[in-house]
Amino acid sequence: MHNVDYFDGVNPGNQLVSLYCNELGVSILSLNDPSQVIAFSKYANCNLYIMHQKMVVYLNKKSNQFIIVYADSSFYYTLKTNIEKATLPWYKKMMKFKTAWLLSILIGFIVAIYLIAVYLIPIFAIQFISKKNEIAIGDKLNAAFVSEQKIDQQRTKWINAFSKELHLNTSYPIKIKVIEAKEVNAFALPGGFIIVYSGILENMHSSEELAALLSHETAHVNLRHSLKSMLGSTAAGLLISMVLSDASGTIGALVENADFLRTMHYSRQLERAADEEGMKILLRNQINPMAMHQLMIDLKESNKELPASMAFLSSHPTTDERINNAKAFAKRYKDQTFSSKQSLDSIWLQLKY
Repeated sequence: MHNVDYFDGVNPGNQLVSLYCNELGVSILSLNDPSQVIAFSKYANCNLYIMHQKMVVYLNKKSNQFIIVYADSSFYYTLKTNIEKATLPWYKKMMKFKTAWLLSILIGFIVAIYLIAVYLIPIFAIQFISKKNEIAIGDKLNAAFVSEQKIDQQRTKWINAFSKELHLNTSYPIKIKVIEAKEVNAFALPGGFIIVYSGILENMHSSEELAALLSHETAHVNLRHSLKSMLGSTAAGLLISMVLSDASGTIGALVENADFLRTMHYSRQLERAADEEGMKILLRNQINPMAMHQLMIDLKESNKELPASMAFLSSHPTTDERINNAKAFAKRYKDQTFSSKQSLDSIWLQLKY
């Protein structure tokens, strides 16, 4: 406790009292009887005025009770700090932590923009793209991508013949190009265009596996996964194009990202949906859905020595999870009879050899 001059706002002059400070506030105690509390004020209700070598501390909003504390008092700076901290405006409190505050805002802003770009804008933007325009986008993407690739013309001819033997149940015209490269990869462009690398064909062992691959990629086409993913990757520019109904701007923004699809990793949800839809396509073609399971096993083995970005199975969900999901799906049809298709086997032999 410390002795200070106290003015009660009622009686003239001052009286000498004891001052007691704790984490709650300031207590004014009788000098003769310390148990008698004359006044109490929370730090937040106090007002400070610095006058030369002394500090006037008003104890209430009416400013009719105050104490005077001199600068040479041992508790002067402690009392001053406690009151200033409690009465500091909220925006000044924030500024005292401005680095952390600004960093938090920046991180929050980036996260919000990311979530909007990845999840909301594609949902909004895709509503403005008709299937006709999607096919036009895919056509330009296909031209831009294959222009710098070496096309295996003979295999391209046979694989398109193979796909025509399948009932892919799509409203998009499926057009496939085979790229001469050891890369074990395949991906779908918007609008029905599918790119297949010769490396993935060389790692297959049956026509059923090729049917599984094309069914999987066709599922991405039917479900518009490629377009949705590209919209997410070019969200800002596309949103402006959508609002302004600038079709050429939309196509231009997507074409600039054509190579993005080669190494694109779909989300777990989209990849799982394409696997399941692909196996349903196999069933509609009277092909055992275990072909998808076998395809994944064979490709997992062949991808061990390849960079993850070049692998058909490098996207989420993980390879083992996809293999297990395919096995669980196919198990439901274990008692169904499936027969080999001579037309597919014949074309497969041309493709393979």
